[in-house]
Amino acid sequence: MPEESPNHGRMTIIELQAIDPSPFQRRQHFEEDKLEGLAASVQRDGLIEPIVVRPNGKRYQLIAGERRWRAIR
Repeated sequence: MPEESPNHGRMTIIELQAIDPSPFQRRQHFEEDKLEGLAASVQRDGLIEPIVVRPNGKRYQLIAGERRWRAIR
């Protein structure tokens, strides 16, 4: 059984630069204008749905929320 990290299932603040995209992301194209709109929405309303990551060595790998992650970088 894999060892769980101390923050498993909890929200925590992580530097955006420490997050890597998943190599399993099926979406290969992200429309720039849609990302800009999402970035404006996050700026105005905050990040309502969290980005989900998993530990990957000293970094983190994105599990869910790549559009949100790209929009706020």
